Amino acid sequence: MAVRRGDPNILAFVCSWHPLTAADNAGEDGCRYSPRTTIVPVECAGRVTVAAILRALLNGVDGILVAACGRGDCHYSNGNESCEKVVEEAREIMRIAGLAPERLGFDLSSDVDGAHFASLVSDFAGGVSKLNGRSGNARAPAKKRRAGGGTGGKRRAGKRTTGKRGKAAVTRSGAKRKPTAKKKPAVKRKLAAGKKPAARKKPAARKRPAARKRPAAKKRPTEKRRVAKTRSKSRTKPAAKTRSTKRASRK
Repeated sequence: MAVRRGDPNILAFVCSWHPLTAADNAGEDGCRYSPRTTIVPVECAGRVTVAAILRALLNGVDGILVAACGRGDCHYSNGNESCEKVVEEAREIMRIAGLAPERLGFDLSSDVDGAHFASLVSDFAGGVSKLNGRSGNARAPAKKRRAGGGTGGKRRAGKRTTGKRGKAAVTRSGAKRKPTAKKKPAVKRKLAAGKKPAARKKPAARKRPAARKRPAAKKRPTEKRRVAKTRSKSRTKPAAKTRSTKRASRK
């Protein structure tokens, strides 16, 4: 099915049990529904949250459809009932925010027929397209630009245009004036005038810090030096005995 200009952008959260089987059968049977429908399979419809619904609307989705299993057929006991509460809460927030709650659809069905799923999506897409036409939220086509690069509006007379790249600027009176020449750097101006630029001064060499002097050894007082000398003399070893002294001692 070809995409038309007014087809709404729809996001469908589909339970992976009965509703997803119906969507697969619709594709196999060749059933037609809105071509701008994105199917997001979830393990259970109870996994859908209010935050996911509101985030999809903020990202530019025109409508959201939540398809869950019928009452009593949920494989996780009460996933479809909790999903119904989430949808009611999201619709209340949409009313407060000024969005039409009809942009959020909800279906409880255990039918696995492909025609049922195709009719469900087509009916919901038709309702959303009507809402887009009423509120004027349908995306408007982009304006065609001219070959000159403008959007098509006339320029006001006397408005100053850019004077870059050597183009003459227009004053309020309409007369053209010459673009101002760019100033050369000081060095180039001096060279053009025949003056040599002053040589740059070399930075002064850093002085090395003076070496630190070691502190002089403290001298001991005279009394302590005398005591140290007497102690060293008392500690000296006696002289070794020679052969002559040994013979004299034996006699």
